[in-house]
Amino acid sequence: MSIKIFLKSKTDKNGSLIPLSILAVILLASCGGAKSYARNKETHYPLIGVSTNLPEGAKPDLLGYEILDTRKCGVNFIYLSFKWSDVEAVAAKPNLDNYRRFLEALSPYGFKFLITIQTIDTNNKTLPADLMNVPFDSPEMISRFDTLLNDLVKIVPDNVKWVSLGNEVDVYLRQHPYEISPFMRFMRQATNTMHRLNSKLQVGVTCTYSGASADPSLFDQINRYSDFVSLTYYPLNPDFTVRPISDIPNDFRNMTKLAGKKRIILQEAGYPASPLLHSSDEKQAEFVNSIFTCAKRYTSEFIGVNFFLLYDFGDTLTNSLLKYYRIPDPRFRAYLATLGLHKADGAPRKAWLRFKKGYSG
Repeated sequence: MSIKIFLKSKTDKNGSLIPLSILAVILLASCGGAKSYARNKETHYPLIGVSTNLPEGAKPDLLGYEILDTRKCGVNFIYLSFKWSDVEAVAAKPNLDNYRRFLEALSPYGFKFLITIQTIDTNNKTLPADLMNVPFDSPEMISRFDTLLNDLVKIVPDNVKWVSLGNEVDVYLRQHPYEISPFMRFMRQATNTMHRLNSKLQVGVTCTYSGASADPSLFDQINRYSDFVSLTYYPLNPDFTVRPISDIPNDFRNMTKLAGKKRIILQEAGYPASPLLHSSDEKQAEFVNSIFTCAKRYTSEFIGVNFFLLYDFGDTLTNSLLKYYRIPDPRFRAYLATLGLHKADGAPRKAWLRFKKGYSG
């Protein structure tokens, strides 16, 4: 699953457009406090992020303050993503203006950024409409994506360090194995293009940890051209019930084995709190604690960890996500609806209290 900082007024799985009211709040704040943040940059590694959203019913213009508040809690890493289909409604004319403004507004605060371009998003292709039935390795597809990458490189500041070229792509590719080879040719071309345009940007593609551990061969194939390994991590059983917290240290060891010599970003790390999934607020807090503990053990292997999610989703967004993923299972709903470090009404969970302690907890 993949839901990032919510930058879109339209309700769907990801946000892609930043309302001007939110930009105004961030830009206004940046005029006064950026220098103090810059003087107090954390040096800890792995970097720590949290996917930032709002409590149910909150005014959209509060999002900027939420992002800056996480900075005060030690967050120094932001994971930002967009669907290719959302930024290229008109063929070969990508529009990244809102992302440029967002990056300009937050860059003075010392964040480092991972940007994920969703060519694939879990079990969906997220391509421009006219490319949906075009092979990944076709000249048209490659040329159009090169245009998008060229536009992206023009807007990214120096603190954008990593770019992923798809989200949880292993899920879709396992369901469509005949597209694996074309996608890998697409990846090779796109990676070469990114390196040519900006040699300082590291390029990868995001997989699920569950898929990587179940099928290391496919994982290795997908990451053949990657500079770093990007994973989403939700320790669940196939029926969406939670796995024991005691599994987490072994999962981290396995991640390092899977990655080999490449460093790792946990693009998303989350754990639902629903009793329906044999979980609880206490278990979720233990999850946060274990992630921090394991991250400290692997400072050389891990670049960053992004916790998912700041607030539970409300009913409207949860229902939208259920339609998007096409998984009509009440346990899947419970998973989607209880990932927040706060409840949907804004009340903090025990996991949030643990999160605020960071590496010192």
